Amino acid sequence: MVRRKGAPERVVVDLGAFGDVGASGTPPDAGREAAARHGGIGLDQAGRERGGPRADGAVSSSADEEVGAQAAARARGPRARGLVAVGTAAFLALSAWGTSTEIRDHERARQLMTAPGGVLSLAEAPRVTWSAPTESADDTAYLPGLVVVRRGTVLHALDAGTGVERWQVPVGGDPTCRVAASGTGGAAVVDPIVCWGGLNASPQVTVVPADGSSTTRALGQDVSWATGTTDGGLATVRAIGPEPPAGQVTMTPADGGGYSLDGTVTQGQDVVVRLEDAATGALRWERTIAFHPDGNLGRCGTVAEDRTGTQPTYTYTVRRPSVDAFGAFLAVSGCGVEATISPDGVVTGARASEWSYATPYVDGGVLDIGGSGAGVVSVLHGSGGAVTFPGQVLNPRATDGTPSDVVLVGSATVPLRAFGTDGAERWHNVAPYGELLVRTRDVAVLSLPEGGAAGVDLRTGERLWTVSTLVPGAQGAETVPVGAFTDGHVAALVMGHYPSTVDDSGGSITLGSTTADLVGLDLTTGAVRWRTLLPGAGTSIDAVEGHLVRSAQADSTVLGADGPGGGFVRHAPGTVYALG
Repeated sequence: MVRRKGAPERVVVDLGAFGDVGASGTPPDAGREAAARHGGIGLDQAGRERGGPRADGAVSSSADEEVGAQAAARARGPRARGLVAVGTAAFLALSAWGTSTEIRDHERARQLMTAPGGVLSLAEAPRVTWSAPTESADDTAYLPGLVVVRRGTVLHALDAGTGVERWQVPVGGDPTCRVAASGTGGAAVVDPIVCWGGLNASPQVTVVPADGSSTTRALGQDVSWATGTTDGGLATVRAIGPEPPAGQVTMTPADGGGYSLDGTVTQGQDVVVRLEDAATGALRWERTIAFHPDGNLGRCGTVAEDRTGTQPTYTYTVRRPSVDAFGAFLAVSGCGVEATISPDGVVTGARASEWSYATPYVDGGVLDIGGSGAGVVSVLHGSGGAVTFPGQVLNPRATDGTPSDVVLVGSATVPLRAFGTDGAERWHNVAPYGELLVRTRDVAVLSLPEGGAAGVDLRTGERLWTVSTLVPGAQGAETVPVGAFTDGHVAALVMGHYPSTVDDSGGSITLGSTTADLVGLDLTTGAVRWRTLLPGAGTSIDAVEGHLVRSAQADSTVLGADGPGGGFVRHAPGTVYALG
């Protein structure tokens, strides 16, 4: 960053040529073209009349037209070397994504880029800036400035701004590399990426930093499951003690086929959780999770069917324990061994009952929820100790990065209430709401039990606005948002489409590919600012460093024994789309 003489309030940032890739020989024009598309060039040139539909199928309001015109005017300026002048009244957020988004201050940009569901700008409907094929549509991972996909058993790192490939790294059989950003979904940006796999052959872990170098080491055959962490660690779980005896669960054939389950798993195995340095194997800490009797039989095991005889027979097998990373926390799952572990190895949220679960809370700490219906109780374990709330604490899918001292409690059948972080009630509302989709400093956006969404004043509980119809013609499950993002001014809600047809013979239903709309709502008024159909199938979309990435799976996931040593490789073909 260079300050010009005599111009103390203007800063010149030299980004270098957009799309420069050094030894790869890829021309920089590819990056500049992607950046131009990302910046909004040619909104009117794309065949759209002002106030009419966009070429990508989106609709926009007059306010969006003005924003688009301003973005296009900015983008038409000289950008041969990516020189950008930044005044003190506005901060130009610049990143490897090849985009320039006007942000009022540096702190707000930082908050949005690191917040769950945070996006730098949702003033316009996002559009595709580049796309690339993948065989890991269910496992897209992210390094700083890179989108990482897998084809076969090889990782391909794609430049976030252009889609240009930066490097390739072989990672062996069935690698899993993605780390969830939080308990509400999304993926974390990590460095290095930690990939593990090869459970039915030779378990191994491969560590890949952003420069494309790699380190691989073998894991013990007794590893039941593993996951990478956000700080270059590898968490493993191993079951210890004698195998559970058979016959703890009774399976009774049901009329018309199938079976019913009855019983409780009263004898099981404890689990040892180890956190190691993924590259070296050096132990950071080790904890043992004790088994507790478990009556949740669907979660606790699997049923195998044998049809070789005159009548089908069924065998119940207790599941192997697993571990997943949610941000910096670990969640251990298994029959009778549910628990959440903090980064420094403190076990919190250990199961209080067979129906309890724990998840990281958006503002820090662990949220432990148990019970059902009106009997739900939530315990928030934070830096100041544990606070109990009478009901289900709502964890937002997306925030603008602003911490809040208001904790919302409720469900689709229980009226909404607000508490302070000390557990004291602030206000209550007679209306029930569903999921907490977006939370900013002042507004909470919640789904409605009957479909649609509403904005609620976070300080008073007053309903500010209601949008009953988010997508015209939607019915049933299609009226309920399944994802959310925000830039602090607009709430972008993901709405799934689940097509079906019924044949003339009476009742046979054929389901088509699931697609999704993204609907932008003004946080102040609830007005629909824009609506656009997302590319590809499915509803998966991540907020990554303030930008949106969609992973669309084109076909069913298939396990093939085509990895090293006959190990399974998971094939989930599809396309990754960068949106801007």
